[in-house]
Amino acid sequence: MSIKTLLGWLLIFSGILLVFWSVQETYNNFTGKSEFPEVFQSEVIEEVKETAGNSVEDQMGSIIREQIQNMIPQDTTTKMLNMVAWIMLATFFVFSGSKIVEMGASLLRTPKEE
Repeated sequence: MSIKTLLGWLLIFSGILLVFWSVQETYNNFTGKSEFPEVFQSEVIEEVKETAGNSVEDQMGSIIREQIQNMIPQDTTTKMLNMVAWIMLATFFVFSGSKIVEMGASLLRTPKEE
């Protein structure tokens, strides 16, 4: 077995391993077996409530802000951003794995003799 053939098979197996690993990790993330990698983190902002001197606009703004926080949990946007970041990274891994397999297959091909 030549070094070219050995390298070709090594590239094919490593590319297939990369594709299967990324698909398995994505499956685990979406089924809840593991968490998405935290690329983005949320900061918890604590609001100090003023008791005196609030205008009607400030009171309405704080009421609307509280209602929005009740409807949409605080860390929803960061979870969505982390999910999108993982999907982009997994897509890159699958594309890279397919290119690695393609390089290994091209090393295994022998040119046709005429």
